[in-house]
Amino acid sequence: METQKGHNYLRCTKRVERDCSQPYIREECTTGQIAAAVTTASLPDEVAEWLIEQVKTERTSNVAMINDAKQNVQKAIAKIETTLDRLTTAYLDAGAFTAADFRIRKAEALGKKRKLEDELFALDRGETVRFEPLIRFVNGSKQMKYVAQAGNPKELRTQLEHIGSNLTLTNRTLNWEPRGAWKLVVNHGSFAHVNAALSSSAAALPGETHLFPTKWRRPGSNRQPLPCKGSALPIELRPQECPSYQT
Repeated sequence: METQKGHNYLRCTKRVERDCSQPYIREECTTGQIAAAVTTASLPDEVAEWLIEQVKTERTSNVAMINDAKQNVQKAIAKIETTLDRLTTAYLDAGAFTAADFRIRKAEALGKKRKLEDELFALDRGETVRFEPLIRFVNGSKQMKYVAQAGNPKELRTQLEHIGSNLTLTNRTLNWEPRGAWKLVVNHGSFAHVNAALSSSAAALPGETHLFPTKWRRPGSNRQPLPCKGSALPIELRPQECPSYQT
């Protein structure tokens, strides 16, 4: 990136291909495309909140089952501890076993106890491992549209690297692929009618109040607007129209 006449421009370093023909592109043009890409990974507020409520409901039900399982494991551990006490008493007071037999029986009981303790630890950890990452993911997806609206180039690039891979700029067009669970949101979510990062008509420049200001799902909704079908956005929102210097 370099600055000319008050604007930042991205250009090829030509370190790999000295005769690279890729043109310069102004930073706000890429920022608009990145904002559109990030928006495709954003769940509408109502959907995100509904999903979180569903997860919390399932977690509540799961907690009850986990508590029952933990009680059973704790009872099994207490039973083994009683067995160990009796085994020690029988060995020390009554001489019912040889030292070798005592060590073998004690080792077997301790082995069972350790397995049960591991199971108890897994049950304690299960709720956090299963539900918390999902809640964080949904909340993260919910926030993506607000990151796009803020239009901070650094934050946008950070989020794009978080949700996407194979990031390239070719002929002033951003190309990317969603990674991991983000594929579910981008490919099947409410904003995924197209990959906005690859569509010049879906990009918005930083500073726009809404990415798609002319169409909302319903009046008063806090969902972000959907792109208008059958109508083109103003020419100033099209990345390929942004000026750039040529060498």
